[in-house]
Amino acid sequence: MRYSVLLYDIRIGGDLIPPTEEGEVNKQRRIRLFWNILSSPLSVKPVLTDYARPHGRLYEYKLDGAGKWMFVGDGKEISVRNLLLGKHTLNIRLAGMPGTEAEYEISVVPNWLAVMELLLLLVAVGLFIWWRRYRNTTNILLAERDDIEDALMEMEKEQQQIALDDETVKTADTPKYERVKLHEAECADIVARMTAYVEQEKVYTNPDLKMSELADHLHVSASKLSQVFSLYLKENYYDYINRYRLSEFKRLITEGENRRYTLLALSELCGFKKSSFFSTFRKVEHMTPTEYLKKNNIRF
Repeated sequence: MRYSVLLYDIRIGGDLIPPTEEGEVNKQRRIRLFWNILSSPLSVKPVLTDYARPHGRLYEYKLDGAGKWMFVGDGKEISVRNLLLGKHTLNIRLAGMPGTEAEYEISVVPNWLAVMELLLLLVAVGLFIWWRRYRNTTNILLAERDDIEDALMEMEKEQQQIALDDETVKTADTPKYERVKLHEAECADIVARMTAYVEQEKVYTNPDLKMSELADHLHVSASKLSQVFSLYLKENYYDYINRYRLSEFKRLITEGENRRYTLLALSELCGFKKSSFFSTFRKVEHMTPTEYLKKNNIRF
């Protein structure tokens, strides 16, 4: 008569299953475990169906057909833990007796209540992260708005002073403008030397750089350089220098430097003053710095 191995004292998650369920397990050779991050622990005891159970009987088992046979003594538990979702096989037999081998299918299925709890937790975490980012973005925009308002007030004062200074220069230099006529070749030469000097030395990073200092380096008078800006380049000195500062700022944020500095600190590294940074950015890019970062997917 052929005997095979059965399981008894079957415990799932530490709880002993009823005799009726134990009978169904041995009849169908199937065990179902629930998964909640980890599978429920399973423990069983093997017994040969002759039920003689002589002292010293030895059993051997394999999980998913992998590795060597593991040995367990009569009346000792076989423990199975941390199974992944899906189907697994437990082969068990009397040691050295292939004819007594029995195969049990272990199905690990999700605990849907636990899955719902996990999904709710993930949604809650996602909402919290979104709220933090929204709050941070809002705070940045509000801070930027305040900086812009302060900058506009300072800029208005500066523009009033610049207008007075320009009027003074025009009054003083009108005869020179009328008497001195610059040739296009001379203007082109001055612009070429000025561009090379500004780009190579990055003098625009000096927030206090004056046109007169630039003129001294080029060995021309401030009046002549002013004419080059007005009549040849068709822009004023401040717009010319601030364009370089803006290009440097955009280069630095592209390279990720904005993760080390605040936007204002980064703009100061480029030579901007707060009063000119926001106004220049809006004038050239038609948006705020924060809007520029979001548009170009640059994290800040």
